[in-house]
Amino acid sequence: MLKKYFGILCLTFVLALTAIAPASAASEPQSRKNSTNTKFVFDFDILGKANTLGRPKQDASGTYVMAYTMCGGGFDVYVDGYDATTGRWVDCTDKAKGQPHLRTVNQGRLISQWVYERGYRTARLGGHRWLSDSPVTGVWSPDSSGNYPYLTPNT
Repeated sequence: MLKKYFGILCLTFVLALTAIAPASAASEPQSRKNSTNTKFVFDFDILGKANTLGRPKQDASGTYVMAYTMCGGGFDVYVDGYDATTGRWVDCTDKAKGQPHLRTVNQGRLISQWVYERGYRTARLGGHRWLSDSPVTGVWSPDSSGNYPYLTPNT
């Protein structure tokens, strides 16, 4: 009797997991359209800011970034969306867990942002670092493919 109960319980568990898995996979963006990497160089200005040129944002995936060289202590990163109505860039970085910070090199990371979801179709990568001792170089793409960790204030 106990074996039969255990078998039914296991079957129920497997069926429940099967039903849940497609729903969670569907929440991830399936198309990563503009995931070609473009080089960037951030030579931070007197205000400590630097930006890339805008690129088309074609889906709701995270923005990919990987630094090849780094300034001491790293730098804050953000993603702007271009508002064609006002002609201005709008910070769309998801700061629910704090300001994303990049301090590692040669490791792909994602930046959580809301560019596509807010209706903007052009994105740019930005960085901020007061009194930078050296430029930062790397690659980025507005959309992403692959599984990389998201940046947090402590990464």
